[in-house]
Amino acid sequence: MIISIRGPVLASLTLLEWGVLLIYFYFSGRLSSLLHPSFHGLVLVTGILLSASGGLLWWRVDGDLPEHACEDESCTTSRSGFGLGRLPAFLVLSVPIALATILSPDKYGSVMVRNRGTADRLELADSPVTSKPSVVSSKPTAVEVGDLLIAAQSKSGMAQYDGKCVELVGQFCPLGDKDFEVVRMLMLCCAADAQILAVRAESDRKPAIQSMQWVNVVGRVSFAKKGDRDVPFIAAEHVAAVSEPADRFVYRGGTRPSAPMHKFKLQLPPH
Repeated sequence: MIISIRGPVLASLTLLEWGVLLIYFYFSGRLSSLLHPSFHGLVLVTGILLSASGGLLWWRVDGDLPEHACEDESCTTSRSGFGLGRLPAFLVLSVPIALATILSPDKYGSVMVRNRGTADRLELADSPVTSKPSVVSSKPTAVEVGDLLIAAQSKSGMAQYDGKCVELVGQFCPLGDKDFEVVRMLMLCCAADAQILAVRAESDRKPAIQSMQWVNVVGRVSFAKKGDRDVPFIAAEHVAAVSEPADRFVYRGGTRPSAPMHKFKLQLPPH
């Protein structure tokens, strides 16, 4: 028995696969590791349209031509079986995205941090003024990594934080026994252009924290010269492991209410 798979069937399967995977990425939450929140709705719409197109094409396969339209091997219409050239094209379009769905990581690790390098310079796109931390409260001021990087760009910003006790959450990236970086990933558009923001810190003892574990760091801020510019530094008084936050990334602009949104421009680190 010879089974003939028609060209439109392969095209339909390709569209269905791409559509279903886009919908899966949207509802599984994995899309947040790959794309800025403002684009998530477009991915869902695209997935629905691709799935609908694939389903429509599948339904049309048997209705395009009358049954007697192709009865010999020389027929070249859509009812004929496919040649060997069609199968590689189908595999090229379908297999890579399926493998990427299974194998692609949803998190970044210390190797990627070291390969990409970290950015310790960040500037507001509209104004260099940062939010002024409270000077009355005895509690540490909750800040983002980006807040300290922005503050380092002006004397007024540094004056707001210099000597103040702050609290920030990020991932622990060890540099030595006692010194480490607190890192957060900034997503401008997608994972491909994401950059790693880092603030250097030092504890009086070696933190019992695994590499890239999420941590809560409490300490005093100071600013040190690095070449011709200032960078923030934290003398850590408390370092504790915490659970991963709902949003692992910080974003520039966007529409997702729960995500930290900032308007700033990034000075890319050297590669």
